[in-house]
Amino acid sequence: MCDDAFARVCDLVNDVSMPVRALAAGLLGDFHSVNPQLLEQTLDKKLMSHLKGVKSDHERQKEKHAAGGGASGFDSGRTWGSSVPKLDMDVEDRSLMSAGACGAFVHGLEDEYLEVRSAAVTSMCQLGTNSLSFAAQCVDFLVDMFNDEIQTVRLSAINSLRQVSATVQLRGDQMETVLGVLEETSAEIREAMHSLLSTCQITTVPGLRTTVHNLLDNLKKYSSDRESIWRCLQKLGDHHSHLVSCLVPELLNSHPFLMGKEPDVDDPAYVCILILVLNAAALCPTIPPLLPSHVFRHYTYLRDALPHLIPHIAVGVPSNSVSKLGLHTDHAVAHGFMQQVFCRAQATRPPSSPSLPSPCSLAHRHQVLATCVSDLVRVGNLDDQLSDRANCAATFLQCQLLGEEISQALSEDLLLLPSDGRLGPAHSEKSIRELTILSYRLETLCRGLGAELVGRVKIARLAANAMQLLLAVQLDVDTEKSKEFMDMKLKFQQRLNALTRCFAGGNLALPQVVKPLDDIDYVTIATDSLVESLQPLIAAPLYPSLCPSDLVAVRMARATIHEPQNFSQDEHTRFVYSLALSIPVQATLYNVARPTDVAVQLRFPDGRRLFFTPKPSDIRSLGLHEDRLDTSVVTSHGLWTDPCQVELCVGMRVHTDVPETTRISHTPANKHTVSSIPRSNSNGVGSHSEDSMDPGHCFLAISDVVKINIFPQETASRSFNVFGGP
Repeated sequence: MCDDAFARVCDLVNDVSMPVRALAAGLLGDFHSVNPQLLEQTLDKKLMSHLKGVKSDHERQKEKHAAGGGASGFDSGRTWGSSVPKLDMDVEDRSLMSAGACGAFVHGLEDEYLEVRSAAVTSMCQLGTNSLSFAAQCVDFLVDMFNDEIQTVRLSAINSLRQVSATVQLRGDQMETVLGVLEETSAEIREAMHSLLSTCQITTVPGLRTTVHNLLDNLKKYSSDRESIWRCLQKLGDHHSHLVSCLVPELLNSHPFLMGKEPDVDDPAYVCILILVLNAAALCPTIPPLLPSHVFRHYTYLRDALPHLIPHIAVGVPSNSVSKLGLHTDHAVAHGFMQQVFCRAQATRPPSSPSLPSPCSLAHRHQVLATCVSDLVRVGNLDDQLSDRANCAATFLQCQLLGEEISQALSEDLLLLPSDGRLGPAHSEKSIRELTILSYRLETLCRGLGAELVGRVKIARLAANAMQLLLAVQLDVDTEKSKEFMDMKLKFQQRLNALTRCFAGGNLALPQVVKPLDDIDYVTIATDSLVESLQPLIAAPLYPSLCPSDLVAVRMARATIHEPQNFSQDEHTRFVYSLALSIPVQATLYNVARPTDVAVQLRFPDGRRLFFTPKPSDIRSLGLHEDRLDTSVVTSHGLWTDPCQVELCVGMRVHTDVPETTRISHTPANKHTVSSIPRSNSNGVGSHSEDSMDPGHCFLAISDVVKINIFPQETASRSFNVFGGP
């Protein structure tokens, strides 16, 4: 039944209607239980010339490869039996009309409409993943589709071949076509090719040599592909360690007894070679004795700078299994160290009952928490597998530290005495805003937190709002007449109501410290009653003890910026002031739940900020929990006398519980008022260093800051491009 349905659908690939052909070509990939012989007939293609059978180019190259011939070079002589005369065929034995499944995919791949060709490529990939014999036969056809005139079809063919390339081997003539795609101008095509090469099975040393040289040429022509090429070479070293061992002297340009010039470790091409060689050396014990002495010094540096690309190498240990064990040992050491950090933080936690003795002083606990935060950040930088959990735990402990410091300052009334390292009013309000932002980071950027932890984070944000109210009261703000103070109380009431609904919707019990607040109307409450009702919330421990088991499923949103890169002091981009400057931005997004919320922030030296929202077409998916951002930031500025640094980072626009638009102003005369944060101008540039988004959103950075130098000038000289050329 399945074979009959498959044959009938194959007949529809030759239908006169394009939508019917596209639908039929797409349906072919759903038949996973077809007879293998019937499936292979879809790739059957007969060529005739003067009533004689002619072999296709695929068949000739396959026979040449099976006979030991290469894709290029001199032939060793005439193949046995090549001069045998071809007999005329009987025209009755050959049918030129397609019957059933014969040639269905051939017709689909040669169709004039891209919808049909793209659907045929996708179906071939689906069927090839379930049948090894069919995958080996469809490689020739997928490689031919690399020359298609439509980029989407070429990209689909590359991704399809990547999914089946792990089970087949590419011939030399096929590798030539594959490597030729690295000359593409499309960054998306080149990145897909890097992913394909990282999974390919290369069978010969010349093939690997050609692949490495083509990747180095790609890096020289397109420097923005650096990260993608590095990952590709890492996989090539892992999968072809025995072939890399034959190329070590050539790649490193080493001599048996002469010492050459030591390469620059900052050279991206040299780093590519080291990534390939060192990943192969971790699996091949014959490579380390071939390495020059300077490679081991560079290995130490790269191991610290690029831990996700450089493996651990047990130098001098001949056992291959011991070298592999080093990778697991490093991860085990990092995991054990993170467990110790959790134990240190837990050991200083104050008792649940005030009558019980405290294990240490509050100052010592704050010092321990600060050390734990720095240790967790370091673990996240060194181990990719623990990065999300370590960074989430560091943010969690930092919230604890800030909340306890502000609570101590408010309870001891130290705000007006900012001496001996104590919190002053300006610092205290800044810490409250930072605590609010950190709570949003925990709630929105950390995916996989339990419902109880998310509820505690919301309570911490409510406590930060309460701290802001108490701070305004302690600074003698006119609480009865200030409209902004009334807005602060209204926002506290709104946040409290939202918190109550959140706990009720999740079937969670409202904590005892929050239950009494639910019966109070904070909009009309008197100031004395306000302070009295908020004191228990400030003094209570807001966070439960954090265990490593709570963070097993946590994935934290982050981004890596590939372009632009940090400028040196002497590099700067010039443009005519008041004209547009375009800055290309390329980044990889990890664990971003809603890529449409991604934004790019540009901060000028005077504190003004610009926010740019990429178009949906600028973000494309690379796989599970991974996306690529490829956009441009267009900005302008007035005349400058000297070049200055502009900070660029990628972040997310997240919704806030209530509009965060109020702050406490400070004057030298100790006169404190509550004012509104200035709103942004129509062009998106705020007049202060505060967040210039609308009050219902805030910007959370998920990448490191990249500093670039720009120089708006009065007139353009002939030595640079007015639209951003160097």
